[in-house]
Amino acid sequence: MLRFLIDENVPVEIGLFLDSAGHDVLIVRRSPLVGSSDRVLWARAVKDERIIVTRNHDFPLVGVVGKPAGIVLLRPVSNKPSAVIGLFRDFWADADPGSLPGHIVVVQPGRVRSRVL
Repeated sequence: MLRFLIDENVPVEIGLFLDSAGHDVLIVRRSPLVGSSDRVLWARAVKDERIIVTRNHDFPLVGVVGKPAGIVLLRPVSNKPSAVIGLFRDFWADADPGSLPGHIVVVQPGRVRSRVL
């Protein structure tokens, strides 16, 4: 089981999908963290040892103390929720979830890049 923080700019359905797969999921849009700054979300992910799933180009934050368990940056071609959800599901179908901790994973249509966080 992994722990995830689903950023506000990611469809709730992705969090629900991960939850149904047995992971511990914090969906920002459905929590008291809604509207929080990137720094607050980062700090929460660090504290809870969560992997941040986001579309935010500002992640990873530079010069901030601590690191979350990992980051999954989604880069869909379209901003439509269906495109974001489809991109994530395609990625997840081939992903090794155990390889996510400690990494920044950039997911684009047809391409996944990963590096150490």
